[in-house]
Amino acid sequence: MLTAEENALLTRVGPGTLMGDLMRQYWIPVVQSAELAAGGRPKRVRILGEDLVAYRDPAGRAALVSELCAHRRASLYFARNEASGLRCVYHGWQYAPDGRCIDQPNERPESNFQDKVTLPAYPCADRGGVVWAYMGPASAPPELGDLEWARVPDAQRFVSKFWQGCNWLQALEGGVDPAHISFLHGILDARDAAARRALDSAAAGFGFAAQLERAPHIEVADTPTGLLLGARREAPAGRYYWRITQYLLPFHTMPPPEVGEDPLLHAHVWIPMDDEQLVRPAAIFGPRPRAPTTTSPTGRRSARVSSSACRAWARRTRPSPRARAPTIARSSGWAAPTSASSACASDCSRRRWRCASGGSRRPGSMPSATACVPGRCCSPRTCRGSRAPAIG
Repeated sequence: MLTAEENALLTRVGPGTLMGDLMRQYWIPVVQSAELAAGGRPKRVRILGEDLVAYRDPAGRAALVSELCAHRRASLYFARNEASGLRCVYHGWQYAPDGRCIDQPNERPESNFQDKVTLPAYPCADRGGVVWAYMGPASAPPELGDLEWARVPDAQRFVSKFWQGCNWLQALEGGVDPAHISFLHGILDARDAAARRALDSAAAGFGFAAQLERAPHIEVADTPTGLLLGARREAPAGRYYWRITQYLLPFHTMPPPEVGEDPLLHAHVWIPMDDEQLVRPAAIFGPRPRAPTTTSPTGRRSARVSSSACRAWARRTRPSPRARAPTIARSSGWAAPTSASSACASDCSRRRWRCASGGSRRPGSMPSATACVPGRCCSPRTCRGSRAPAIG
């Protein structure tokens, strides 16, 4: 058990805290790119205990500055978005995207007081349909993270975000917990095939897991970027079903995808607004474009786009397997590709990952780094042989 002091170190994220300072070393998603119109109204955001406004200048460049004007603490949410920066409506003070005060029209012409005023401001960049900000101390920000979900074309990605009224670490722990899916995301009767199909149409492989044991065997492996969490369940035909979740420091997770052909993939980012609430951007993406759908209570899917749009999606060429992102979580013990983190039991055919036996691992242990070979057959989640684990 953690002591109260240790718990505070992990959960407090305001300026000057250990965890807050750590998170500021990384690029942080702020808003969805579509939320900021060029020359449009600023948007209030709260991140790591700081009240800020995000905006896009008339030229389309995203910026993030402190919300309150340094003069009378008026909110820049009401500011005019001009070519040189935000202009406070109270006395007309204007702030450049880097936080410098560049105009004070209520001061005498001979005054240089504007040169002494600066607001906290953070560099921004657009990638993957999201505006990212670097809030750390480095004068030159590090390279923007090259996450797989942010690399696919827009037609292959859907980004949303959720607000949660709890501490960020409490939420992240729930996100990587592999046992709760059998209960919170399960169904009352695991033999109800229709209910399982309805569940799988709206979730990531939960319908298949609902048929299996509820208390999985759990193993954890360290990686250079964080952790891999494997949950093993007994599966039909004397095999194991592995669900593998990736945790990338300090706030990224990639849960396992659903079972079946060409699964949708998922990624989550757990961003503290302060110590008591967070915002969670979530990305759903796939190796090829597909029409967005909604799921009815009966589990039937209905297209939300026109038939001509669907035909346009269908005419696109599916990317080559070699074009997919490389593994970004790797250890001396074993590794899993970022684009598929689940394993199931069926014949090894028609897919891109082949499961190979051999090595010194014990049966039923976590898959080793040599368990699957990219580009040499086929299945991201299958393996032949008795109780041979597979990475997917």
